[in-house]
Amino acid sequence: MKVIKYMLAIFVIAMLASGCDVVVEKPNSDIMKQALQIELRKAGVPNTWLKTSVPGKRAIITQLRTKGWGTYDTEHKRWPVKARIVGSADSTALYGGNYQNYPFDVVVEFYIFKDDFGKWKAKIIY
Repeated sequence: MKVIKYMLAIFVIAMLASGCDVVVEKPNSDIMKQALQIELRKAGVPNTWLKTSVPGKRAIITQLRTKGWGTYDTEHKRWPVKARIVGSADSTALYGGNYQNYPFDVVVEFYIFKDDFGKWKAKIIY
């Protein structure tokens, strides 16, 4: 039994020394929703989602339903995700027009990952 524990300890040390990455646990829907909402508020909501000519502002995601997970990318330390996102954002049909709230209901692919400070971030794949 001691030999097995010793061999296991050597194996773990060798893996850590070789730079093997540990797969990060998948975040839940609430974490993904929050990270995506921050990304959309920063980058803007694509006008194709809103069917307007101007990208949206002040995105609010009301629903996120995961449709699939890709394989964890150990090189870039991120999960690829496909999800249906329902929400709304403020936009205008034409440049210079009055802003109003437009709904969106789209299926998108994005990466979810932790930044250098351990905070979850999302990046939409266009």
